[in-house]
Amino acid sequence: MIKLVAHISDIHIRKSPTRHKEYREVFSRLEKSLRENKPDRIVIVGDLQHDYIDMQGEQIILAGEFLNMLASIAKTIIVRGNHDILKKALKRTDSIEAIIKTINNPNIVYYNETGIYEDENVNWVVWKHGEKKNNPWELDLDYKLENISIDLFHDPINGAISSTGKEFHERIYRDIKQFKGDIGMFGDIHKMQYLDRKKTKAYCGSLIAQDFGEGDDEFHGYLLWDIENKKAKEIPIKNNYSFKTIGVNMFTDFDNLDIEIENPTDYMRLRVLWKTEPEKHTIENERKVRDYLLKKYRPLSISHKANYIVDEKMEIDSELSVENILDKPVQQAIFREHLTKIGTKPEDIEEIIRLDNEITSRISIEEFTNIQWSIERFWGTNFMSYEDINIDWRDKDGLFQITGLNTAGKTTIMKLITYILYNKTLETEKRQKFGDSRFLNNKNGANFCEGGLVLSVNGQYYGIKRRTTVKKTKDGEIKDCTTEVSYYLLPDIDSLFEDTYSIETLDSDRKAKTEKIIQKVIGTFENFNRVVMTTSDTLNNILSSDESVFIDSILFDSGLDIFDIKLKAFKNYKKEMYSTNRISCDREAIKKQNETLDNEINELNKLIVETNTILIPQVKERIEKGEDYISQLNRMIHKIDPELQSLDFKALEQELLIYPEKIKEYENEMVKIKSLISHLKNSYDSERLEFLMKKKDENKNIHYMLNTKIKDLNNSINLKRNNIERINGEILLIKKTITKYENEIIQLKNSKICPTCGQPVQKDKQSHIQQKIESIYKEISELNGDIADKESSKIPIETEISNLLHEINELKIKIDENNLQMEKELKEIGMITNDKNEVERRDKLSLELSTIPTKIDNIKLTYENKKRLLRDYYDLQDKILENKKIDVKIEKAKEKLTTLKNEYHTYITDIENYKSRIANKKQLIVSNNDLLAKFDEQEKRDYIFKVYEECIHRDGIPTYLLKNMAIPKINRELAKLFEELNFKVWFDLSDLKIKMAYNTSPNSIINAISGSGKERTFASICLKFALNQINAKSKPSIFLLDEIMGKLTDDSVTEFVDILHKIKEKTKKVLVVEHKYEISPDHIIEVTKDDRGISKLEIN
Repeated sequence: MIKLVAHISDIHIRKSPTRHKEYREVFSRLEKSLRENKPDRIVIVGDLQHDYIDMQGEQIILAGEFLNMLASIAKTIIVRGNHDILKKALKRTDSIEAIIKTINNPNIVYYNETGIYEDENVNWVVWKHGEKKNNPWELDLDYKLENISIDLFHDPINGAISSTGKEFHERIYRDIKQFKGDIGMFGDIHKMQYLDRKKTKAYCGSLIAQDFGEGDDEFHGYLLWDIENKKAKEIPIKNNYSFKTIGVNMFTDFDNLDIEIENPTDYMRLRVLWKTEPEKHTIENERKVRDYLLKKYRPLSISHKANYIVDEKMEIDSELSVENILDKPVQQAIFREHLTKIGTKPEDIEEIIRLDNEITSRISIEEFTNIQWSIERFWGTNFMSYEDINIDWRDKDGLFQITGLNTAGKTTIMKLITYILYNKTLETEKRQKFGDSRFLNNKNGANFCEGGLVLSVNGQYYGIKRRTTVKKTKDGEIKDCTTEVSYYLLPDIDSLFEDTYSIETLDSDRKAKTEKIIQKVIGTFENFNRVVMTTSDTLNNILSSDESVFIDSILFDSGLDIFDIKLKAFKNYKKEMYSTNRISCDREAIKKQNETLDNEINELNKLIVETNTILIPQVKERIEKGEDYISQLNRMIHKIDPELQSLDFKALEQELLIYPEKIKEYENEMVKIKSLISHLKNSYDSERLEFLMKKKDENKNIHYMLNTKIKDLNNSINLKRNNIERINGEILLIKKTITKYENEIIQLKNSKICPTCGQPVQKDKQSHIQQKIESIYKEISELNGDIADKESSKIPIETEISNLLHEINELKIKIDENNLQMEKELKEIGMITNDKNEVERRDKLSLELSTIPTKIDNIKLTYENKKRLLRDYYDLQDKILENKKIDVKIEKAKEKLTTLKNEYHTYITDIENYKSRIANKKQLIVSNNDLLAKFDEQEKRDYIFKVYEECIHRDGIPTYLLKNMAIPKINRELAKLFEELNFKVWFDLSDLKIKMAYNTSPNSIINAISGSGKERTFASICLKFALNQINAKSKPSIFLLDEIMGKLTDDSVTEFVDILHKIKEKTKKVLVVEHKYEISPDHIIEVTKDDRGISKLEIN
């Protein structure tokens, strides 16, 4: 019986192993907790995996170990979630099924279809994720009503609140009342919460925090349900890894930081929330915070998020800033103000806000916002005029002046940066065959060039390396030129660009995400030129660019393109919402039909009243009279034994003739049995029979033992005969050897060659042959001795065989004697057995004989009873005939009564039919009203969609905000830069052009592009910097100026230098190529060329 259930969900095991150590530690603590609490079942309500159906080895191993661990504690139930499937390919095997089949653990059950599954005293009510019609309560399913029903569901439910604070209230989500189980165990929302007053339906939240939204000591663990009492206990699982958000505010002293983190853990990921004025969020202050946190807490990572404050007395327009336009509450405040101004009803405003919530949930806007990036160091090899260039300026911020003679290679430093970032320079934008070869040093004959840099992006380091390789023919002509770029995810600023840190080693998702981050951070070459780099050739571009392109860029930089993103998402949403057939409705026709239906319902109600008050009472009265008449007839019927009344007397008369014959048959059978018994024996010698049977068994045993002994003796004889045969074989071999020697003697006697020396035999050599012959005779003599010995060894064996044969003959004689005795005993057994059979047959016949008198008595009794019954029948014939006449009258009365009752039931049926017709007509009225309501709802939705689309269209809120937020911000930045000059530059709201005027003649306004060389220089550079400052997405902390002071006089240079020093206060590094004027730099980069034309630099 199931009493305790552990409810777990949203585990999110990732294919990347970077957090697997953390997961294993948490799983170990979870195992300890579960073993202590001893649940009867463990339930995982979706999102076991994180990467949908894209799995890798470490992830599969970790997931398998985790599930096997749970199954070793209790039977484990799993349903799937949105991260366990691929919604674009629902027919593909989901990740849970893949893991389950791989580990093949019988104590794990995966419910993969919508249904109700019985498990002891529990019904698991499974809502299959990803299936449209997945409500098991709407299916016609059989299940035990007495069981406790538990809904298992993975998706948002209206009324739930996400970990980011979003409350779900949309028609696409389920309502809590649809979950009819006794208990609801839900997954998908990572924040633990109960959805009903009794706390029987709950999300258990994520087991492990996934991001900062789930950090800061939020509950992470599981719910332990006592299903009999329908109560859950919250069981937290400790994690030494955490996400912590800390804040700095307007009162923070960045030179004397004192930041305390509540409940710090061993391994923290920190996010700094900047609740300051925007101007306090500087590169320097960010560095101070970072260094302080690294020294005090040694966190795993540090990131930053802007949440700037403003003066509370400012109106809403003033509160909106470039930095917070991407925040949802700010956007919705804009919506409310705009909609109020155009006269939208309050209830419609709320509908539009809800629509905006839906659209916002469909787009991703937070991933690449408020990013600040800088180039910490960069280098190049064989790039243009340089052989080697290496600049590490991480500790050198401020104004850099690049000096040197003409053609020394000053601008090449900036070209190297754009080459690494974008594979472009201003000179190489025009395409030509093998155009990348222009990046190579043509002074040293190099066949490649290479450049690399380290980016710092919100505390994370990335590397970019670009390499161009040229292949030439034997004649020195270029035949191929290729450029390759590599990206790196670096642990620190000094990391080498090794394969270990290459994004190629990452899994496909992380690789794509990292490359996307880098691309988003650096943006395009065109955007870099627009807000970062200016040359003398591009100085006026920003003032003369196409108006629509310029406005697009401002919308993009300021984050106002979020409305264009929303517009695209809204169009897709609208297409999705309008994918079903639209409702067509003739409102007046439906109303008229409803009136007709109401009249018909009134007529039917009148028929019901008439039937109930007139027709039914009349027929009921006639029925009562008929029933009284039948009662009177029943009282007139004579009481007769039913058996006599229905008696078939003719059959009975024939039956009475049979009984005397049966009695005669039994009497004859008694005589026959008595005769048989008289000829049978009444006893036999049972003791003698038992003795003989035992004797027979003893003789069988004796016979078996004697035969066994004979068999053993024969085996011994065979062994001994085998020994004699072996000896005979040895004798035969010796005889063959003797024959061989005798033949050798004959050959020696006839041989003419000496066997010793191999020479022809001489008279003096005859002794050698004789000696050989004598030696052979000696060996033959020895062999004959061996034969004699072996013949002698056979004699005792043959004697033993003879003795054994004699013993066998004696045993056979005993067997014959035993057989003779057995034959006599068997004959006597047969005679006694025959006597026994006769006695047993006599007993059986005697028993049969004893039952016959009883059978005869029973037949005689039945015979007498039947005769009495026939006599009684003849005596009651008159009464029976009278009863039959009365029965005919009763049957006719009953037929009439049946007709009346049918008429009554017809009236009842008519009433039910009238009520059914009324219900159908009422239902049609309800359907018509529902159609009218849906039509009204459709019209209301069309109106809401129309107003919302007008809001997010460029001509709506974006243009409003451009004029009331972005452009004023740009103008404020321009005003700060021009406050000490005798003229000013601003972005005019009326025609969206850059204007200028002198302080002495404020009404003499001209377009900035029409100004003097000095005025255009100041306007261009200051406007670029202002655009950089409003950037709400990716803000570079570098500003590049290449020889743009050529049109300035000495006085103007002084003014311009003052502006450069203002710019450096808000930008980490300002690089200015200038070899004519001194600009009071913080650092000087001196560029020279050697005799070979190779450039070198030195930073002072």
